[in-house]
Amino acid sequence: MRDQGKVLGLMGVGMLLLTGCMGSTPPEATVKVSGTVSVARAGEAVAGATVSVDGTKVSTTTDANGHYSVDVPVSRHTLVIHKDGYASTRVENFTTTAPQTLDEILQRSFDPDLPTTPPTVTLSRQTLDAKGKVTSEVPLKDGDTIDVTGDKPLDLNVGVKTTTASPDVNGVYGGIASLEVDAGSSGFLNAGRTRSLNLTPSGNDTFTFTASDFAAFKGTVDLHVSMYDFNGNRTHVIRHLKLNTVANAGALVAPTKVAPTAITFADTATYGALGKNPQTATLLKRWVQTHDSAALKALSSTARSTTGRLTPQAAPTGTVMWVDVNFEYTGTAAPRTFELDRSLDGGKTYTKVLSATPAKAMVDPKDASAGYVLRDNSSQLTPGVKTTYRVRAVSDAGTKDSDEKSVTPLGRYSVELLSPGQADTGVDTAPIFRWRTSGASDVENLLLLVEDRTQAEGNSDQWLSDVSGMNSATYDFDGSALTKYLQPFHAYDWQMAAVTNSKDNTAFSVGADFFNLFGVTANPIERGPVNEFVTGGY
Repeated sequence: MRDQGKVLGLMGVGMLLLTGCMGSTPPEATVKVSGTVSVARAGEAVAGATVSVDGTKVSTTTDANGHYSVDVPVSRHTLVIHKDGYASTRVENFTTTAPQTLDEILQRSFDPDLPTTPPTVTLSRQTLDAKGKVTSEVPLKDGDTIDVTGDKPLDLNVGVKTTTASPDVNGVYGGIASLEVDAGSSGFLNAGRTRSLNLTPSGNDTFTFTASDFAAFKGTVDLHVSMYDFNGNRTHVIRHLKLNTVANAGALVAPTKVAPTAITFADTATYGALGKNPQTATLLKRWVQTHDSAALKALSSTARSTTGRLTPQAAPTGTVMWVDVNFEYTGTAAPRTFELDRSLDGGKTYTKVLSATPAKAMVDPKDASAGYVLRDNSSQLTPGVKTTYRVRAVSDAGTKDSDEKSVTPLGRYSVELLSPGQADTGVDTAPIFRWRTSGASDVENLLLLVEDRTQAEGNSDQWLSDVSGMNSATYDFDGSALTKYLQPFHAYDWQMAAVTNSKDNTAFSVGADFFNLFGVTANPIERGPVNEFVTGGY
């Protein structure tokens, strides 16, 4: 009987254990989501931001470089990013079928007393009449099909309804929509598939994409819509769309002469950052090799004739950074798209940066012989880290890859103006200008510019001199100044345009360029290293 009792007892324990096992819920599968959080368009990485999976207790914190990684339950599709003193960001409807990279933006709060709740955003698919008036509207859902195969393919009109917290004091500020990759709050080179809406949103707005915008894709494409309120709060909504596109089965050849050029720019005073001049890398190389005045003029003139903005990334504090990848394509049949792939481990593994049709990638839209260029301005770029690229030609018949080429971006290069100092008076009419630089690479290229800002009309350039290799210069030492001496008791300012480059001319870092002599921006910089001074008597 005693043994029988033991057996019954063991059976009871076993049943309890079995019952417990049957009643427990196995842990939900997760997928790794990682990326970088950076400030606005031209800002640095945001360290110490909390990245949370909405509806769970799962969260992590960005490191000193703005990087994060979090395991997201596959049933969850929303992240919330916040930090004290900053607005908040909400990312909705990212996929959890495979590991994801989400590089997101977290702006500083415009007013700490305003709400830090991201706006509510809903998307719809609209039909417009000839006058642009909405005649019908249905929700835009995952899996919706975009058919651009007919004789008259229809545009995709995306309705965006945005509601902010406390709308009486915190309205809708702006937004952007893009295909394939999130373009942030501004466009970028090859961003023909980007639509922006700044300073004029009503809260009921429409973005339109045409058949040519979808031409680079086949099968599926993601639509990204990001909306901002006045306090900088941001909601990034993703829709996964299906495509019916025109067949492209042309025979391909591999892209050739791939040449990546890394550019780091330290003067980030312009709101929205830098221009999308497709010739910047080529013209910069030409000038640093020759220091020819015609090459310098070409840099500036092409920048001013080019519109557009550069997207942000987590570059070094106070800088922006990107890589322009130039290449050629000699095939008789144009591919559906060119893909730019990037590797940070010496070519062992590649990540697709973006896709662009040949028409969108042309350096000169009127001349294919000028070649093609694709731009990588990802937050994954890091100064001093070798970055490898390849360009892939894609059609329905297959793919052809270029050779691999690498570049190592430079860190921040800066210029400090020493004398004459800011607001100095009694300055000699033939002053000695002194400066110092930091963060230089192999070669330094310096221009000194003196401006007569009191001239009411005409050219205010008093003196422009190439002072490369120097750290001081006496006014008009080269005989190129407008006058032999500055006017007495007169106000002037002086500044430097400075760029350093690697000896192989593949990486550049612009330290200062207040008047856009190097042509990096589409518009003059709003502020920079400039000293104002007043001369004394003779």
